[in-house]
Amino acid sequence: EYKIHKYNIHLKALSDNQFVLESFLRNKNTFFYIEIPIVSYRLDGVSAQLKLKDRLIEGYKIRKNAGMNYFQCIFSLIFRLLVLIFYKPKNKGN
Repeated sequence: EYKIHKYNIHLKALSDNQFVLESFLRNKNTFFYIEIPIVSYRLDGVSAQLKLKDRLIEGYKIRKNAGMNYFQCIFSLIFRLLVLIFYKPKNKGN
């Protein structure tokens, strides 16, 4: 996959996301569900520092670059906005 999909150095924060999306769209059979966490993301990383508008624009760009059509990109953008508006994380302290 690394020879086919290169990191997009023109993105501010979502190059890894584009790499995974392109790999998934190319061959879905190489991905499978694992019941235990294997990655821990920092909540204060570069992508968290981007303004909402910039995150949405980069998200649209990676989907378009990965080969998704206009309607798929717009649907994904709207879905992402709805998640950001309505998702309330559970408080782990309770």
